[in-house]
Amino acid sequence: MKHKPLSGQETVLEHLAHRLILLYTASTGAILALTLFLTALYNQTQAQLYAREAFFQLFTTIEAKIQNENKISYSWLSKLEQDYHCNIYIEDNGHGLSYRNSYPFATNMAVLMKQIKEKARAAGIQTDHYPLVSGRSDTGTLMIKGQAHDSYLAAVSQISSGENWQTIFVIQEQNHPVVGQVPSLAFFLLLFFCGLILLYLISHSLIRKTMKPVRESLQKQRDFIAAASHELRSPLAVLRINLSALRQTLPGSHASSGLEPPCNNTSVSAKAPHLSPSELQQEALSDMEEEIVRMSALVEDMLFLASMDASGSVRWQTNLRLVELDAFLIDLYEDFLPLATEHRMDLTLLLPDTPLPSCMADPDRLRQLFSILFDNALCYAREGEKLELFADTKGRIALIDHGSGIPEEKRAHIFERFARGDASRTDRTHYGLGLSIAAELAALHRASLTCEETPGGGCTFVLQLPPPQKG
Repeated sequence: MKHKPLSGQETVLEHLAHRLILLYTASTGAILALTLFLTALYNQTQAQLYAREAFFQLFTTIEAKIQNENKISYSWLSKLEQDYHCNIYIEDNGHGLSYRNSYPFATNMAVLMKQIKEKARAAGIQTDHYPLVSGRSDTGTLMIKGQAHDSYLAAVSQISSGENWQTIFVIQEQNHPVVGQVPSLAFFLLLFFCGLILLYLISHSLIRKTMKPVRESLQKQRDFIAAASHELRSPLAVLRINLSALRQTLPGSHASSGLEPPCNNTSVSAKAPHLSPSELQQEALSDMEEEIVRMSALVEDMLFLASMDASGSVRWQTNLRLVELDAFLIDLYEDFLPLATEHRMDLTLLLPDTPLPSCMADPDRLRQLFSILFDNALCYAREGEKLELFADTKGRIALIDHGSGIPEEKRAHIFERFARGDASRTDRTHYGLGLSIAAELAALHRASLTCEETPGGGCTFVLQLPPPQKG
């Protein structure tokens, strides 16, 4: 299946959509990455705090047992070292016990002990002679780095009693920060990539939905230009033909000069062979004037719609004031009645017994709206049919005809530009812009204009005005 090639504007919109999708995904992905990074950092910090607290509890347990018992079992020390991945080193009066540590470290124990003693000395604990202060003192938790990129938690406690003192060293192996976070890091990376894919899908859906009205507006603009070009081509062609006809009636025309008439133009004799040159001129001028009036009306309607598109209904110039609907509809009825009589149609005004509420409106624009609806009814309804102008106390004003009506599938599109209820009609005074202008005029009043089927046949155009503002 071949895809329809994209136009220049559609290509620009497509590129813009791709860029917006990438921008949305990248910016939201960056926020997600930052959030996951901060979460991982927080988890790592909490894990380190928990490890330090657990180690210090282990250290205080070992210290209390050694302090309270005269004899220490080597098997107890060995089991403790294996269970907690640590080594325990005890000195009595500066001399180390003969106990051999059972848990192997990546760094030599002598190297680690040297670092620990230096840090203990910095903390005020001298491990090589009798403490200056009797009793118990400790360094708290110390961080030690090994030679194989390994790390350790350590603590030193010194207990003195009489002339004797004991120094207890506890060293616990800690996983390297990177190695220790491998499972969490893999989890966060997986979570990030899954989130990135989900973000891309969401952004793709949102951007496409956001761009859809723009594409529809672009399509309507192209349709509008195409339809307007088609409608303008007809009066221009008529003007050209009549100008050619006028030229043939002038002295020195192609008939006497030997010049051939334009291939698409109608000659004088073909246009009206029984008319004199002056009559032909009058007819041609009349036709040209009619086409100019038609073209002016079309251009005026197009300019109105273009100004509405450019400025927006809210900012388009209106003169809203309090309008008495009873008086307005009576005036409207009196204005339309002669025209309806001329078309042999029966126009009736239907008002409720109770007075109609006032509303904020521009009476000139409102009259223009109903003139469009009335003109549309006169154009498409048959002679002898009834027309009813109806209003109620809920702000509904309706123009009702009892003609052939509009099929339901076409009724939803009658307010679109250049839409016609009957495509087979050749009426050259209507372009399909009137009802779209009426809908725009309704929007100026924050009102809704709808088309309903009249019971028994026909169309009912209903203008629902907003309720009057209090105060």
